[in-house]
Amino acid sequence: MKTLTTIYHISYGVLIPFIVAFIFSCNASKVNTPEEIIVEKNNQIHQTLESSKWVVTHVFGSAIPMSNNVPNMSLSLAKKEVYGTDGCNQYFGSIDMLSEAEIKFGPMASTKMLCQNMETPDKFNKALEASVGYQLGSTTLVFLTKTKKNLFALLNKNKH
Repeated sequence: MKTLTTIYHISYGVLIPFIVAFIFSCNASKVNTPEEIIVEKNNQIHQTLESSKWVVTHVFGSAIPMSNNVPNMSLSLAKKEVYGTDGCNQYFGSIDMLSEAEIKFGPMASTKMLCQNMETPDKFNKALEASVGYQLGSTTLVFLTKTKKNLFALLNKNKH
C-alpha cells in the first residue's frame, strides 16, 4: 500500500507542472477581442503621432517650398498639446479630442512676429483652425475638413 501512495504522489508531482504549462500555453494563443484590437490600434496611432516631428508639405493643395521657415507640428498626447511653427511664429494649443480619425484642437496661441512673407503662415493657421479629422499614413499625416477634404499634409521628418 505504501508503494501505491508513493506512486500516487509522484504522479501528481509530475502531472501538475504539465497541467500548469498547458494552461499557460492556451492563454498564449489568445485571440484579441474587437475592443482589444481597437485599443492596440489606437496605441499604435498615438505612438506614431507623438513620436514624430511633422513637416508641412502642402496647404490647401499647394506645395510648400522647403526652406528654413517651413511650418511644422509636434504632438504631445500625454499632455494633450500641439505645438510647432507656422513658418514665422511659434504656435501652441490643446488637443481637446482625439479618436482614430477625428481631432479637435482647442484655442491656439502664438508669438506675433511679422515676417516678410506671411502667405504660408496665414494659410497654415486657417487650415489648422478648420481641422476636424485626419488620416495617418506610414510617413504622412493629412488633416481634413468635416467633408473629408484635405486641408494640409505633413511628412514625418523622423522617417526621412
